Amino acid sequence: MARIYYIDAMRGMMMILGVVLHSANVFCANDSWEVHAPMTHWVFDVISKCIHVIRLPVFYITAGFFAQMTLSRKGMHNFLLHRSRRLIIPFVTTALTLNVIQLELQAHYQYSALSLNPNFATDLSWYASGQWMEHLWFLNILFQMCLIATSITILLDKIPYIFSHNFLRTKRITKILMFGALSYVLSVAIIGKLPYQLQSPQALGMINIPVLMFYLPFFGFGMWLHRTETALESFGRLQLASAGVGLLLLVMMSIPESSSHIVNMCVRVFRSGLTCWWMCHLCFCSFRSFTNTPSAYFRYFSDASYTIFLFHHLFIVIFAMLLIPISISIFAKFAIMSIASFSLSLLVYEYGIRRNSLLSFLYNGNDFPDTLLNLENAEVFSPSLHQVETTKGEKQLIVTGGKELMSVEAGQHS
Repeated sequence: MARIYYIDAMRGMMMILGVVLHSANVFCANDSWEVHAPMTHWVFDVISKCIHVIRLPVFYITAGFFAQMTLSRKGMHNFLLHRSRRLIIPFVTTALTLNVIQLELQAHYQYSALSLNPNFATDLSWYASGQWMEHLWFLNILFQMCLIATSITILLDKIPYIFSHNFLRTKRITKILMFGALSYVLSVAIIGKLPYQLQSPQALGMINIPVLMFYLPFFGFGMWLHRTETALESFGRLQLASAGVGLLLLVMMSIPESSSHIVNMCVRVFRSGLTCWWMCHLCFCSFRSFTNTPSAYFRYFSDASYTIFLFHHLFIVIFAMLLIPISISIFAKFAIMSIASFSLSLLVYEYGIRRNSLLSFLYNGNDFPDTLLNLENAEVFSPSLHQVETTKGEKQLIVTGGKELMSVEAGQHS
């Protein structure tokens, strides 16, 4: 499968969109966040709800896509090693550094829910609920999905004829969206039937079955997209049927409710599921139309998105504490908070994570920082490079920004 640039760009943008989501949560009228401003506005509820409907489903689809790609290329053993390093090490590092600072700040701030429990550090029930993870629950669930992905891969490799079925290789977007909506309904139904003990986080919040079950179909769908190019082509291309599904949603919203509570509940859940999957489809179509070409900017922001995800939470809490007492418009506070948190997180990536091997390992799970070779390293290799006489068809020495990147194709050298 050729490289698909728009999926990589979309994954990065979904993570970065968390900055806008969490900044809006500070000013929501009908919801509360880590820090909640006394002055609110309904606009931020709309912003939060719209982003929440699509952000994580789209991200888990792309995560499943890249998980299957890595499994196919590296094999199961290397896949698990890679995902363990990329997810567990940043999880532990962030929990022990950034989260500790954030929680301590919240415990002493009047507009934080944690201020009601300033002794949270000694409250075992607080740890048991998993609140200590904050936004890191996302990485925890993703790692569990990667473990499940290896099992799914074993099953699919043992039963290869599953993917030869015509339905699973369908090009019809209506079938894909309906299947997605039904999986949404099934997940909600199963979650609702779980025993009470399993509906709450277990093992210090590390095991959260309802959340895992809700997002697992999206992850599995992403794996399927990588295995089935016809489905990926259909899901990322706007069609007449796409408009038909949108029209169906409008009709469903206009239908008056039934006298049966069960019927109303089923219709609402199916409508929510179809809306979610339809919006994921539109997101794929939009990114494919505008970002499916090589771009240094999208590649950079995609690489930086992990750092932005880890650091923005703390920065939003800090800027919220600083801005809430100031007598300016809450829309101005929202804009300042979003831009400042994003910019500061980006600076951390550029001048910290990207340039320091230890920070890159601790906060991104990388072996080395994602930077070009420095000039000193290039000079070490340059004498031997100049002694090579290349023949026609071989690559020449590449000089970029005063730094030598050595690339010589295999061939005869003298």
